[in-house]
Amino acid sequence: MRMQHIGLLLLSATILGVIPTMAGAKTCRTYYDDERLAVMHENLANHEWARTYMNNLLEGDGEEKPWKWGGHCFSVRLWAERDQEFFWNLMPTTRVTMMYPTDRYGISPKHGTAVREGRAFYHPWNYDPFNHPYRIQDPVDGEWYPSNDFAAGDMTSGEYPD
Repeated sequence: MRMQHIGLLLLSATILGVIPTMAGAKTCRTYYDDERLAVMHENLANHEWARTYMNNLLEGDGEEKPWKWGGHCFSVRLWAERDQEFFWNLMPTTRVTMMYPTDRYGISPKHGTAVREGRAFYHPWNYDPFNHPYRIQDPVDGEWYPSNDFAAGDMTSGEYPD
């Protein structure tokens, strides 16, 4: 009987801890609040350094090179032009396993550990969320994995499904 009481207490504590957590879920901007955004807009209106910085980010040009990766400089314009829905849709469902043990899975199905040569050990893959959502590209031969199209609801097709 004592074990049942302990189990009931633990269950109650868990439920009581979950409900307030759910009530505190994020529903609006938190870091870039109205005050912070107002300061950014004011800086853009009044200071050349702010306009130069923003233009460098949007064009990927100038002294400050954003998104420098593999010797290339990328513009953030493609990201800045997207709406909030695009970013929400980038997040896969929680049904997708969220682990990446590089010692076992950080390899190419065709090229093994050659994908790591001259690249970051923990994530050597290329990605393009605009044209190939939920996929990564093998830097050795350019093939996209997994072979199934998760974005279209396909979970099993091809030689290398996820």
